[in-house]
Amino acid sequence: MKYKAFSFLEFTIAIAVLLIIITYTVPKMANYMFSNQLEVAGEGVIHVLRKAQAQSATQVNDEIWQVDFDEVAGTYTFGSSDEATYDIVYTLPGTVSFTDVTLTGAGDVVIFDQLTGASATDGTIELTGSDGSTYSISINTKGHVDKS
Repeated sequence: MKYKAFSFLEFTIAIAVLLIIITYTVPKMANYMFSNQLEVAGEGVIHVLRKAQAQSATQVNDEIWQVDFDEVAGTYTFGSSDEATYDIVYTLPGTVSFTDVTLTGAGDVVIFDQLTGASATDGTIELTGSDGSTYSISINTKGHVDKS
């Protein structure tokens, strides 16, 4: 009676093909994951800057809203210029860091004016992923915030 089964040679070839596929795809997936984390972190910073601008322009709680960047700690704080009660601290993922926060006017702080949403601060905020890729955000004195 003849049994239907895989031979050792067929099994070895199947494992070899599987290992080749895994060897090729795992590094690609890791690179995608790191670049995705950088993109998400950059979009998060833009969102918080725009939120501070909107809250200043609409005079939420009659406060002036700002975003303060700490390059060393890898954090940025959203809050009002007067009340620490409203402060929310955001932390960048471990694979992303601030490499260059170049802002004119108020150090590492972006402050938005009430009513207009304009900012006395302009400059760039650069984030870098662990793979060396960068994400740059620009802000101008009219309050325009965008990926550059």
